[in-house]
Amino acid sequence: MSTTEGTGDCEGRIVVITAPNDVDVHNSGHLLNMLNASLDGRPAGVVIDLTGTFYLDSSALGVVIDFHKRLQDACIGLALVLQPQSNIMQLVKRTSLDKVFNIEDSVEQAIGVLCPT
Repeated sequence: MSTTEGTGDCEGRIVVITAPNDVDVHNSGHLLNMLNASLDGRPAGVVIDLTGTFYLDSSALGVVIDFHKRLQDACIGLALVLQPQSNIMQLVKRTSLDKVFNIEDSVEQAIGVLCPT
């Protein structure tokens, strides 16, 4: 987990979380702990980098969806970073979650969406 150097109102207030290679029922609690820890200090936004994640099961997807709802209630932005042709992107599209989440191709683009200059 890292924070950005950002500019303006978002300076240092965007948290970037890199998800593990595989997230399933056995380790989705670890992802949840990382996401919860990202809220320390009330960030302006959270980026979940899934570009190195090759497997995400329904329990892990549920963790991300619940976290998204929590952030919405707190008026904190969320963006996911996914490779356009990845299996996870296909899953997100099949479940129509691409209409729910901000999805970007890179961490830099995701930060730009959450904290425009």
